[in-house]
Amino acid sequence: MIIQRTNNNHSEPSSLCKMINIDRSAFLLPTKAFRRLTILLTIHHSPSISQHKIAQETNLSSSMVNNYIKQLTTHGLVSVSSRNNRDCNYQLTKEGKNELTSLLMGYSAEIVQFYAQTKNEISNRIAALLTGKKQLRFVLYGASETCELVMRALENFPQVTIAAIVDSLPHKQGEAFNGFTVQKPDAIAAIKPDCVLITSYAKQDEIYDATKHLEKNGITVQRLTTV
Repeated sequence: MIIQRTNNNHSEPSSLCKMINIDRSAFLLPTKAFRRLTILLTIHHSPSISQHKIAQETNLSSSMVNNYIKQLTTHGLVSVSSRNNRDCNYQLTKEGKNELTSLLMGYSAEIVQFYAQTKNEISNRIAALLTGKKQLRFVLYGASETCELVMRALENFPQVTIAAIVDSLPHKQGEAFNGFTVQKPDAIAAIKPDCVLITSYAKQDEIYDATKHLEKNGITVQRLTTV
């Protein structure tokens, strides 16, 4: 299990965080608990790793890693032994392994809660979109984590049929995705859906600009954020 906080501003999970209130999050924000977890997990996977490498693996500064290592050793969670005058070996103690297990359980519980809340929010937005509508055929644009959540949410709306999933990224086209083969966006016109639902939060504006011309043909192009 690898946990890293990405600095990529187009990260889909990071964009999903905007949908729900995560101010009290212990792990989805850059908290002490999250940093302790990533450092302990990195040491667990690579006991001979250097502080510099830990910083690279966890996207933390070397000075911050040094401070956390000092705290972890002081609290008896990490033991340190010297390889030479410059390099050290780091090992999790029994207490450190117990702490890692506890943090992983907390992290996992929060991720489950986060996705449940996000799915509920998506369901509410889809319900608003379908008010007064009967049978509809959707094309989902964006084979992403958000798309998976939308598909799960749509299971509660029998009046909606997913006609296709499309994505503009060449490496996704032709690949299997939750029972569908991802198609090129050019296929939308021939499919003639009632609605193109944009299922990428990170690129929703870009996708909308590329597909809004379809509205001239009676195809609704919808962003979840504007429902």
